[in-house]
This record gives sequence, C-alpha cells and structure tokens, in this order.
Amino acid sequence: MKTIKKKIAVGVSLATITAAIAILGNACGQMVPDDGVSADSSKNSCSGNIAVEIIPGAETASIAYGKQVLDNMVACTGLQVVSQKTLDEFDSRRGSLSEFGNVMDVNPPLVMAHAAIAVEVCDDLFNEELALSSTDRRIFNAISGTAAPSLAGAQETMRRMARACWGRDETQEEHDLLLQNVMDIVDSSAADSKSRHAAIAICTSVLASLDGYRM
Repeated sequence: MKTIKKKIAVGVSLATITAAIAILGNACGQMVPDDGVSADSSKNSCSGNIAVEIIPGAETASIAYGKQVLDNMVACTGLQVVSQKTLDEFDSRRGSLSEFGNVMDVNPPLVMAHAAIAVEVCDDLFNEELALSSTDRRIFNAISGTAAPSLAGAQETMRRMARACWGRDETQEEHDLLLQNVMDIVDSSAADSKSRHAAIAICTSVLASLDGYRM
C-alpha cells in the first residue's frame, strides 16, 4: 500500500470572498508542509503539477467522490437545507470531482471544485445558523453576524469545524496557518462583511482541506 503526499496552494476567488486556502500535507489532509515552512507557490500553483511522493508500506487514503462530496459537507456541518445555489454550484463542478475516490485523482481542478462547493455550503450554514440564538448554533456560536469575530471567537469556530469535519482538533500549525488566512480576509473586508467572510473562510478552509474529503 502507498501514501501519497501532496502540497497544494489554492486561490479561490468568488463574489463574496477572496481566500487563500492552503492545503498542505499528506493523504490524511494535514495542512502543514513537511519542512514546516510555506510552500513555494511556483511549484504548487493551480496551473502547475502536484508533487507526489510514494511511501512504501503505508496505507492509502481514498477521497470522497461524486455526490459524496456534497453529502459529506452537509452531514459534518449539520446543514439542514441546501440552497439551489449550492446545488447548482455542485452540478457545475461535478465533472472536476473524482469518479471513483482514487486519491491520485487529486489535482488543481478537483481542489478548486471542492473549495467552490464548500464556499456555498458554508454560506448556507452561516445563513441558517444566524437565524438561531447563539446557544443553538452548532458551528458559529461565537460569531455574531454583525461584527468581526474576536480572536477567541475565530479559534472557537475553527475548533468546532475541525472536530465536526476532521474528527479531531486542529494542530498548532494548522491553527496558525488558518487563523492567519482568516485574519487577512477580515482585514480586507468591508465592515458589514467581516463576520460573514470570517465564518465562511474558516468553514471553507476546513471543508476544502484534504482531511475534509478523505474517506
């Protein structure tokens, strides 16, 4: 059996969010490069090839494929109602998803497809939970919906997403990387968008990481 190590830097640009989602690591989806430093974007761009390292004797991970991709995102976040916009996004990206769940199918179009679907799922979740009292929210209990979250609020949201969709706590390296990305997005967002953008950035970064869709 073999483990495939991958380092992917993904740029996601959508109408409501511009996020740099760093997906760095091995087939189990860790977001940290082996050497502990930032990946070289010239080697990991969406137009380049993905570096693959085969490690003999290690178990191979599989990934979600087809409708599993959307179903898994909905299930782990606890989203109750999937919007037509999200369904349309999934349909438009279906051709870029893995057909049989082979981890070797991971490539820039697939990663971009997962990220684009994740943004819509996270937007649905934010809208759905914002209608609830904070005590009834599963993921965004620490985000007000009217102002940028505090550092503690962003950390709480990150921890809830990681436990719900990775089945574990985030590592310190993942925490630092994700939090920096989120803070960059919040800093560049308009005042009335900071809350939404922070929530969607955290949620999307977790869902679109390799751990978000490994099986």
